[in-house]
Amino acid sequence: MRGLGYVRELFALLMGGFGLMAVLFATVEVNAVVKVREGEVLSYRPRSVHKAPYAVRVVAQYVKEGDAVQEGQLLLRLDNEEVDAAARKAEADYLSLEEELRTVVLQMDTAGERAVRHRRQLAILRRKHGVEEAQVRDSLGTFSRQLELALEAQSLAEVKSERSRGLFERGLLSKEEHEADYRGALEAKGAATELQRLRREQEAAELKLGDTYLDEVTRIELALLDAEAARLSLLERTNKLRKELEKQREEKELRHRLAARREVRADIRGTIRFVYNTKASSDWIAAGEILVEVAPVLEEGSALYAKFKLTQTEVKRVQAGQSSHLKVDAFHFHRYGVLKGRVRYVSPPNDANEFFAIVDLPPPHPFEVRPGYQVRGEIITGHLRLYEYVLAKLFDHAEV
Repeated sequence: MRGLGYVRELFALLMGGFGLMAVLFATVEVNAVVKVREGEVLSYRPRSVHKAPYAVRVVAQYVKEGDAVQEGQLLLRLDNEEVDAAARKAEADYLSLEEELRTVVLQMDTAGERAVRHRRQLAILRRKHGVEEAQVRDSLGTFSRQLELALEAQSLAEVKSERSRGLFERGLLSKEEHEADYRGALEAKGAATELQRLRREQEAAELKLGDTYLDEVTRIELALLDAEAARLSLLERTNKLRKELEKQREEKELRHRLAARREVRADIRGTIRFVYNTKASSDWIAAGEILVEVAPVLEEGSALYAKFKLTQTEVKRVQAGQSSHLKVDAFHFHRYGVLKGRVRYVSPPNDANEFFAIVDLPPPHPFEVRPGYQVRGEIITGHLRLYEYVLAKLFDHAEV
C-alpha cells in the first residue's frame, strides 16, 4: 500500500508539473529578436581624417594616440622639397608672365599713340595741302589774267608799231616816234613772255606740290598701317598672355595651397585615434594615406548611433521604432550593462544587394561610449508567448 501511495504522489507531482508548464507556456512572454552579429558605434559628428595631400615625409610629430587636442592645434609637420620647388616655380612663372604682360600692354599703348599721332599728322597735312593748293590756284589764276592782259597789250603794241612803221615810210611820222612805238611793242612782248614764264613756273610748282603731298601722305599712311598692325598684333598677344596669366594664377594658387598643407592641424576638438607611424615602413608616406585621425569629443547629449548589416531574412523582421539591446566589445556587459537604442532606419538594398539598419543610442549611457567601438546584441522585433517562441524555433530549424 505504501508503494502504491508513493506512485500516486509521484503521478500527482508530475501532473502538477505538466500543468504548471502548460500555464507557463500559455502565459509567459519572451522577446522575439534578430541577433546583431557585428556593428560599429558612430557619431553624427564624424571623425576628422587627415590624409597625405601628396607624397610627404613627416619631419615633426607633436601628438600620439590617445592625446586630447583642441581645434587648430598643430599635429604634424610635413615636408616635400619638390612640392615647395613647384610652388616657387609657379610663383616665378606667374611674376614673369605678369611682367611680360605689362611690357606688351605698354608697347600696345605706344603703338596706339603712334597711330593716333599719324592720323593727326595726316589731318594736318591734308589741311595744309588744301591751303597751299588754294594759294597756288589763286596765284595761277592771277598770272593767267595778267597774261591775258599782257597778250592783249602786246597785240595792240604790235599793231601800233606796224602802223607807225607804215607812216614812217611814207614820211608821215618821225623816226623818233616810230622807234618809240617799236620799243613799246618790244616791251609789251617782253612783259607777256615774262608772265608766260612765271605762269609755267607756277604750274610746275603746283605739280611739284601735288607730288610732294602724295609722297608725304603715302609715307604717313604706311607708318599708320605699321602702327595699327603692331597694335593689333600686340593686342592679340595681350589677350593670349591674359589667358596664360589666369591659368598660371590658378596653378600658383593650387601649388601654394598644396605647399601650405605642410602643417596638419586639428579641425575639431577631440582625441587622437590614429597616428601614422613612419618607422613602420619608410620615411615617405604616399599620397592619400591616412596621417592622423581625430575622434570628436562628444558633448553632453551628443547623438551616437550604431550601424549593422542585415541578411535578407533578417531585414524582413526589422522595422523602424523597434528597440535594441547592444553589448560593447570593449566593456563586459555583465559588469557594465548594455546600450539601449531604437531602430531609426532600415535601408533598401544597395548596389551590392546588402542591407543595413541604423540604431539611435540616446544618452544617458551606462559607461563612456566612443565612436569606433564594435558592438553586437539583438533587435527586439516583438513579443511571443513561450509556446509560440518554441514553435517558431522549431519551424526555423525545420526550414533549415
